[in-house]
Amino acid sequence: MARRKRNKKKVDGFVFPAPFAGFVVIVSVFALAYLWLGSRCEMLGREIKKEEGKKKILVKRYLNEEYRWSRMKSPRNLERVLNQNGMVMSWPRRDQIVRLYDNSEYRNGYAKLDRVVMNE
Repeated sequence: MARRKRNKKKVDGFVFPAPFAGFVVIVSVFALAYLWLGSRCEMLGREIKKEEGKKKILVKRYLNEEYRWSRMKSPRNLERVLNQNGMVMSWPRRDQIVRLYDNSEYRNGYAKLDRVVMNE
């Protein structure tokens, strides 16, 4: 029997190994994911900073309104407003003050009457 002549086929071009190609693809996917996460974190950081600025402004407005409200309900201002509207009122005496408490023993719906015994 005669030996067959094996013709080696020549590959014209660049041979690129498959495992190395897979490694390059995986590394590039991780690099793109890292860049995407970095940009997302920066964007969220900017949004948080903007919202914190809004919060600071709202807290300042809240404190201003709270101060204005406490000034409006001060005894001096109440007397001034009553005088402007022509209303003659006086402050209640001690025995006219009734304090209502929400205690566990008064669950039946009745209010507790608490009077100052000192001046009676």
